[in-house]
Amino acid sequence: MKLLPLIWKNLWRRKIRTIFTLLSVFVAFLLFGILMTVRTAFTFGVEIAGLDRLVIIHKVSLIMPLPLSYLTRLETVLLVAFPVVRTLVYVRVAAPL
Repeated sequence: MKLLPLIWKNLWRRKIRTIFTLLSVFVAFLLFGILMTVRTAFTFGVEIAGLDRLVIIHKVSLIMPLPLSYLTRLETVLLVAFPVVRTLVYVRVAAPL
């Protein structure tokens, strides 16, 4: 308890250094919180999608649609419950892989 006034005086002896140190600690906690939020957001989509979803995309580009003939092929596959055609083809598999 005797050293507390001495520590307090030395902290404010160089005000700029103390302010920058406190500011850097604040920014570090802020960045940590933002990164944890982003990590949770990315893993949240995987948990919602589930194990029984399979995404089929065009081999050249994500924005190129697949031919509609693929839809009839996918309907004939045994484990496919119902395919949905968009730019990506989402396939619900009857049994988890």
